[in-house]
Amino acid sequence: MRPFSKKWISWNIIHIFDPFIFTTHVVAGLLWITGLVEPIVIFPTLYICLLIYYVIRIVYHRWIDRRISRQMSIPDEDTLTVMPTVRFSKTGT
Repeated sequence: MRPFSKKWISWNIIHIFDPFIFTTHVVAGLLWITGLVEPIVIFPTLYICLLIYYVIRIVYHRWIDRRISRQMSIPDEDTLTVMPTVRFSKTGT
């Protein structure tokens, strides 16, 4: 909620540097600069793809969170924090 509130909200869905998000923006920028595709096509397509990517990451994060919680038998009063990695499907040990 910053800068509107001092409350910090972290969903831990996307890593600080996400190669997919970075690469799609670079590709969109190059397509725009070279004039191969009109910006009215590039950018809505880019952000629709990113929206789908975020939804996939949210679903995957929830699935991993539930899976780990079941495997470790985490009590309800404890908190489990699952952090994303740069690699989409790479889990830490």
